[in-house]
Amino acid sequence: DWSSDVCSSDLMLGGGFLPGDVVLVGGQPGLGKTAILQAIVEGMIRNTPDLMGIYLCFEMGRDELIARSLRRVLDGKYELYEILQGYKWTDEMRQEITDAADAYAATIGKRLIYNPAKHDGALPSNRIDDIRGLLEAAASVAEKQGKLPPLVVCDYVQLLTDGSDDTKKTIGNAMQMMCSYAKKHKAIVMAAMANNGIKGSQAGTALRSVFTR
Repeated sequence: DWSSDVCSSDLMLGGGFLPGDVVLVGGQPGLGKTAILQAIVEGMIRNTPDLMGIYLCFEMGRDELIARSLRRVLDGKYELYEILQGYKWTDEMRQEITDAADAYAATIGKRLIYNPAKHDGALPSNRIDDIRGLLEAAASVAEKQGKLPPLVVCDYVQLLTDGSDDTKKTIGNAMQMMCSYAKKHKAIVMAAMANNGIKGSQAGTALRSVFTR
């Protein structure tokens, strides 16, 4: 099993992640699905020296995602907007945030790619075929280098498209694509999707495996 350093997620999955797992995080908007996924992925990257990660978020840019990571390194000392507004940093803030960035780069940053794109800060393509091509190319490179297949996160799955107007069908096709990648390469894939219609006691963020081990 691959541990994530997030005890609750490891417990839910019977001790950690196994090659070929596809895990779906679902919950209402604003409940912290992205924060959970980032913490899990960064923990796995930290614990597994040969593991690379690809994090695709179809709602947030790369700068915001990295700023969220730095906020965790800083134990939440600064708000996200404060980290993003570098022109307002005091000398003390600049030193602390710079130190956090250096620590993050040394342990995680070189092996975790947020939103691979042609231009810095751009969102990745949300077309399922484009994502499939990106993942297959990354897995091929890792295989040639004798490394583990990349760990993959698809955040905001409900924003993916395949040219169809049927949202349920599109989400199904997206999950099928992720399951195929995980099974073919014995990789781990995590996905997050907003469940806007869930209310009451079932509105919390749920973590569950959707790929048979």
